[in-house]
Amino acid sequence: MNADEREEQVNIHIRYHGIFAAIAACREERLALPDGASVGDALRLVGRRHPALNEALFLASSALAPYARPFVNGALADELSRPLRDGDEIALLPALSGGMG
Repeated sequence: MNADEREEQVNIHIRYHGIFAAIAACREERLALPDGASVGDALRLVGRRHPALNEALFLASSALAPYARPFVNGALADELSRPLRDGDEIALLPALSGGMG
């Protein structure tokens, strides 16, 4: 296979925080995804790697759970369809709640 036949890849870094790190049993990992992959693609891949994490991240409807907050390069990724670029970092944090009502 020559260089022209190889599929382009996006290499990203994902960091797990809080309960997500405990469920994944790691704090971070690197992922290689096809060029054009999205935040949702990355989260589905980690869900396949860590089935318990998949259950924590996604609702039965396949929508992202409301307490899961993915940040890409420090900015909240509101849309799972957001495309990723080579070298991006996803930080997966649980939403915080609390305070006085």
